[in-house]
Amino acid sequence: MSDNFMTLGTLAAYLNVSRTTAWRYVNEGLFPSLKARGRIRVRKEDVDAAFRDARPYQKSSRTRKPKGGENTSNGGKNTSASCLQTDGGYTTVKEVAEKYGQTRDQVYNVLRYNHIERVQDGKHVKFRRSDYDRIMEFNI
Repeated sequence: MSDNFMTLGTLAAYLNVSRTTAWRYVNEGLFPSLKARGRIRVRKEDVDAAFRDARPYQKSSRTRKPKGGENTSNGGKNTSASCLQTDGGYTTVKEVAEKYGQTRDQVYNVLRYNHIERVQDGKHVKFRRSDYDRIMEFNI
């Protein structure tokens, strides 16, 4: 009987993985198992059948995102420099911090809390001056 069944330790050695990984395989249902006297047992033929019946490996077709492209999952920050207007209606965090006597973190918190759209322009973050001024006139 001991030749047909394996404990987690022998399964781990058989698969050349850690005991934790072997337990995870059993827990996820990769190998059918039973618990006898407080120990998990796996049939060796079930392990061999899982590999025999496995689908061929296929490399993932995922491609990386190009750097500097638009990103909508960064908290309202639009990274596209094409939406910057040249009319001077945009300002930087440093300029606003000096104008209102705030720290950089305070400015970013106001931008985040009020969902003010931000634009990455090189190494500077810019946003509409009128949006920030409108928020600050109520906070003074």
